Amino acid sequence: MRPANITINRDFSSQIFVVGDEKTRILVLDNVLLEPQAMVDCACDHAKFEAEETSRYPGLRARLPQSYVATLLPVVDHMLTNYCDIPKGLKLACRASFFSLVTLQPEELSAEQRIPHFDSSDPCYFAVTQYLNEGDFGGTTFYRHRPTRFENISESRQRSFLQSAQKFNERVAQAERPGYINGSDEHFKALGSIRYRHNRLVMYPGSLLHSGNIERDRDISADPRTGRLTANLFVHFK
Repeated sequence: MRPANITINRDFSSQIFVVGDEKTRILVLDNVLLEPQAMVDCACDHAKFEAEETSRYPGLRARLPQSYVATLLPVVDHMLTNYCDIPKGLKLACRASFFSLVTLQPEELSAEQRIPHFDSSDPCYFAVTQYLNEGDFGGTTFYRHRPTRFENISESRQRSFLQSAQKFNERVAQAERPGYINGSDEHFKALGSIRYRHNRLVMYPGSLLHSGNIERDRDISADPRTGRLTANLFVHFK
């Protein structure tokens, strides 16, 4: 699978946002690709979207073309190396890459899918999301866990966070109005949001608690041409 015109726009703009008491850096690049429509066309014409049994992602995923991954990784490597605290001598590798579409209705979510999550407790593991379709979709919000005040879940914090979150999950599972989290609640405090914008790329540590801002009438769709289509990479310095 090789879409045409996967070319980096060398005039992309960049911003750095710092969130929370732990001062976590989030990198945002706008107008990253010269022809972002090529990725949308690839998702529509060539990608095979499926639900992943082992994933907590609330929707469908499909493999990204390797040409996209190979084109994007040098940019990701440069930005993270220069603006995040990456130990010297480590090399970047891509651990997973997907097209993603949110398709589960709020009432279909498991308790774990209704709260913010983290991708890895490894401080050298990062999530990379590119918003592909044009439209007024939900972006991404970052959170603090109120009982522990954790924002990043390191290996030493993981056990206490999961124990506390499990108790909350049990109450969430019995909620009369289950749904996606969209801002602060009794257990999580929203630290800040990155808005969805066509051809925007967002990079942040996988340890940072986060969740997509998903609304039923706006974001839930299995159509890659009109839905909240994203390209997601998970990368690791090792």
